[in-house]
Amino acid sequence: MRMPEVWIALLLLAPAGAFGQSVDATVGGSQILGLAGAQASYRYKGSYGWTGIGYYSGSFQVAGYSNVPLHFGFTPTNEINRDRYRLGVGDQELNTWLTTDEYDFYNAIVRGASVYRHTKASDIQVFVGSYSAEDRQPYLRAITQFDSKLIGAVVGHFTLPKKWELESFNSFGKGATSIQSFAWKPSRRWHLTTAAGVGSNDPYFASAAEYRRGELDLRGSYTFASDHLRRQGLNYDVEPLGLNAKAEVPLWRNTTAHFYHRHELMVVPESLGFKQNSSIVTIDSASFATSLFGFRSSVSLSQSTSNAYAGKNYSGIGSVSRNVLPRWRSTFSYLHNQMRSQDIVVYQDLNEVRVNNHLALTHTFDKIDGSTTNTFGGRWSSNAVSFSIDDQVYTSQIAAQFGQKSVFQAWNFSIRFRTPHGTSAHLETIVDPQGKTQLGGYLSGLQYQTLQASAQQGEHVVFSKYVIHGRVVDESGSGVWGIALQIGQDVVYSDTKGAFFVHVKSTKPVPLAVTAKSSLQAAPWKLESAPSTVRGVPEGNSDEPVLIVVQMTRHDSKEMASR
Repeated sequence: MRMPEVWIALLLLAPAGAFGQSVDATVGGSQILGLAGAQASYRYKGSYGWTGIGYYSGSFQVAGYSNVPLHFGFTPTNEINRDRYRLGVGDQELNTWLTTDEYDFYNAIVRGASVYRHTKASDIQVFVGSYSAEDRQPYLRAITQFDSKLIGAVVGHFTLPKKWELESFNSFGKGATSIQSFAWKPSRRWHLTTAAGVGSNDPYFASAAEYRRGELDLRGSYTFASDHLRRQGLNYDVEPLGLNAKAEVPLWRNTTAHFYHRHELMVVPESLGFKQNSSIVTIDSASFATSLFGFRSSVSLSQSTSNAYAGKNYSGIGSVSRNVLPRWRSTFSYLHNQMRSQDIVVYQDLNEVRVNNHLALTHTFDKIDGSTTNTFGGRWSSNAVSFSIDDQVYTSQIAAQFGQKSVFQAWNFSIRFRTPHGTSAHLETIVDPQGKTQLGGYLSGLQYQTLQASAQQGEHVVFSKYVIHGRVVDESGSGVWGIALQIGQDVVYSDTKGAFFVHVKSTKPVPLAVTAKSSLQAAPWKLESAPSTVRGVPEGNSDEPVLIVVQMTRHDSKEMASR
């Protein structure tokens, strides 16, 4: 075995020493994806981490991470200083976020070792290792490729006097990047930021201003950078270039207009083998959403150009929905997508009828480019099993760039049933951004805990007619997968659509907490809003689901060190 494989293999043995506290494992596989594996997370006396082992595309994969507190002779080992210094070894994330960034996923996947130091005023991460890339499923984090070239990085967040903050990102190895970014909040409404330095050996400068008042959000920024910028090594990356702007304007009650101008550099890993692994894209879009007289409606229009293809793309989407009867909801949608290679018009009418507390039936009428289809589907949920099957229309500009249609239909299903010893089995299909249907299954909830374990005590399956159900969504309303929620004594995870549910014994209120330390979501996020207590309702009840909103944003060094 090579040295990286040796120390990763040692991480796999870590749970054996962690059985004194808690271990949570998931196993599963997918024939279509060509992978199978097992993943476990553990905690033990202030240390925590995860391990993964399996097969991906015919090759053996091993990955893992361990984070432990560091104590020095001059530092007292009390609760205050226990987490001041920490050591992280293995497959982890490197925070590359700047205060001027337009987007919120600047955490590079890396393999190596980090030393963290955090105080009330500063957070610092020092890393040595290499950039890597991963494909992550609920049951396996597979390292598909990684750059063997050694890099070093120093990143930090510092709170300065007079409402100033400094975010510093410095990496050296394959090119040099050293960018210092400042944020200033002179008031609750204004947020001013600037950044300057060197990005992949070329000059870098950015400046942004944002004004927020209630639901009104106005932002403008300008970024000067090279199209050779690779802030996150071989990982996927989206960098703002030139002028970017947005306006989110509340017009009246339940009515909002959105306007965006985006100019960005999009980067895909070289390992995927595309002739062109980067492109510069410009997107102008406007949308309008309102709720009036029982109708919910929205309209959006967009225009995009890219140096990866000739001409412009146009897209328009409109929808209106209403409850025809208390148990019957109807939604009509129209979509027109025009590209150089295709021009697609879609009409859709979706009707959902809730038959009883367990069963809901759907009928979908689709007319795509003159071809008409009528499909039926439905959902069943009970104490023992939940099942859904449906035929849906998907739209993905990325799929068109991979040789597929940008608008297409696909059947999908999801099965979740309870298995012995408090575990759950999952089998479902997922349509990926490239337009391909992926089939996967996994078993979750395999746990070991001692009576002294303080986290997730007494987790078990409750069979009853009452259920707490809801969704975890981001700021745009899209479902977020892998967020851990502690509801009473149970810990549940949001699925691929952001949905979650748990059975309870009664309608008595129980506490709800979003547990970042246990979450599986790899992308950086933070909690925006969530109720402190939730109440069970009869299963199948049409009450509004519990809504939890997370902001897909960065992890600073302190948050990463405390996970």
